[in-house]
Amino acid sequence: MKYTICVFIFIFMLSKLFAISPEDIAKGSFPSSVGIYLFDENKNLLKSGSGFFVKAGVIATNCHVINGASFGFAKTVGKDDEHELLNVVAFNQRMDLALIGVSNTKVPSLSLGSSRKLTVGQKLYAIGNPQGFEGTFSEGIVSSIREVGNDYFIQMTTPISPGSSGGPVLDERGLVVGVSVATFQNGQNLNFAVPVTYLNQLVELSVETTISNVAKFNVPKYRGSSLFDLPMNNESSQVDSSRVKILNDKNPEPKNNGSDDILIMSR
Repeated sequence: MKYTICVFIFIFMLSKLFAISPEDIAKGSFPSSVGIYLFDENKNLLKSGSGFFVKAGVIATNCHVINGASFGFAKTVGKDDEHELLNVVAFNQRMDLALIGVSNTKVPSLSLGSSRKLTVGQKLYAIGNPQGFEGTFSEGIVSSIREVGNDYFIQMTTPISPGSSGGPVLDERGLVVGVSVATFQNGQNLNFAVPVTYLNQLVELSVETTISNVAKFNVPKYRGSSLFDLPMNNESSQVDSSRVKILNDKNPEPKNNGSDDILIMSR
C-alpha cells in the first residue's frame, strides 16, 4: 500500500515538473499563432479565423476558414506584420485541416505533440481570434474523446467561438494536441478540436517548404473561381450529434487515411 502511494506521488510530482505555467504557455505560443483574414475578389473582408505555424513558411488552419476566399493574409498575434497567403500546400477535407504557404519563412513554429494519450480531465489551452478579438487565450479540460464515423474528435470545455477555428489547442507542456474546429451553438461548453494526429500526418506528407521554394508554389488546380476554393462539402465544420458516441477505451488510431482524403498540392 505504501509502495503504491509513493509511486502515485512520484508520478504526480513528475507530471508537475514537466508542466508549464499558463502564462509561459501563452507567452511562448503567441509568436507562432496568427489571425487569418480572408477577402473576396472585390477586396471586401469575407471572414476571419485562426492558425499557427507548423514549419517554415507554412500555417495550419481549417479548410472551412479559407474556403471560397480570393486572397488573404495572416497576422501574428501582438505584431503588426502581415504574411500574404500564397497557396494551399495540402489539405485533409474529411478532417477539415489545411496547410497554407505564406510569404514569411522566419516565424517560429509550434511543436506538435500527441493526442493519443489525452485523458478526460486533462487541462487544455486554446489560442485564437474569436469574433476578431486577437490573441485570446482560454483554459479548459478534455471533456471526452468522441468518435464520429471512423474518426475521433476531442471534446473540450476550453472556450472557442466563431473566429477561433484553426487555432492551436495546447497541453500543459505547451505542445499542440489539437486544432479548434467546431462548437455547438445551442449547448454550453460543447467545443471540439481535431486531434493533432491528423495534422501530423498532413505535415509529414506535405511538400517540403524552404526559403528557396516558397515563392514557387502554384495555384491549386482546384481553385475554381477563387484562390482557396477547395473541393469540400458543407458539413466539414459541423459535428452531427446523432453520429457521436463516447469512447471508453484508449484513443483510436485514425482510419481510412487514403489518398482520397489527403490531397497534396503540386508545386
